[in-house]
Amino acid sequence: QMTSDIDSRVWVCPIVTLRSEALVCVSAEHSIVTVWSQTSSLRARDDSFPLPRPGGGRMETHIRKIESSRKRFLSKIVAIMCVLAFTIGGASAANADYFAGGMPSKKNSVKYVGINSTYVNQFDNARFRWNALSGVTFGKSNSAKNTMTAARYSSSWYGLYTSKGPRNNSRTFTIQVNARSLQAASGGNMSKWIASTSTHELGHALSLKDNPNTSKSSLMKYSRNRSTVIGPQSYDVSEVKRIY
Repeated sequence: QMTSDIDSRVWVCPIVTLRSEALVCVSAEHSIVTVWSQTSSLRARDDSFPLPRPGGGRMETHIRKIESSRKRFLSKIVAIMCVLAFTIGGASAANADYFAGGMPSKKNSVKYVGINSTYVNQFDNARFRWNALSGVTFGKSNSAKNTMTAARYSSSWYGLYTSKGPRNNSRTFTIQVNARSLQAASGGNMSKWIASTSTHELGHALSLKDNPNTSKSSLMKYSRNRSTVIGPQSYDVSEVKRIY
């Protein structure tokens, strides 16, 4: 099970397989939309719909009934899968702003990996912005399984969030910040863009998805001004309260 979110405009929706209930989500902030799925082995036993013996002149009718019954059965299976895809993790399927790759709790710890003092300060401040919310804690620990790091990656994304495991206490996440693409796009505002991106990526750990369907200001929007929208906005705060 793996879930990713990229601060660079790609979103891949949750897909559920009946056999393994594997969940795969990817989202990003750079104008590409990609969706892929995993397939399940679905079996409808033919002997569930016994045919009459040949010779009665009604074989074709019964075959049509079987095919019709099969289609109805498979349609129900597909409908159930769609419902499962949007309800795993306990969030409301009716709200499109829920990100399935988030953590099961508002209290999490992270470990910083391979960064200099500039990024240590940036990541600290990103945590503090979320910690100002009631009940939210992003602690820092060298023994934490969740990690935050930064490097000059060749990809175009600004930040990448990846979570692994089912939505329970075994789930972990990794956040990567791309110094190369941020430097190229931010002009003289790189420090602010790093702050906005780092805080944005931590928002995914709180189950907030990219580009929420609202006219209100949001840290999670693609179109935000990264020089001014650095911390969670009132809409983001209300969504965290709704989800948890």
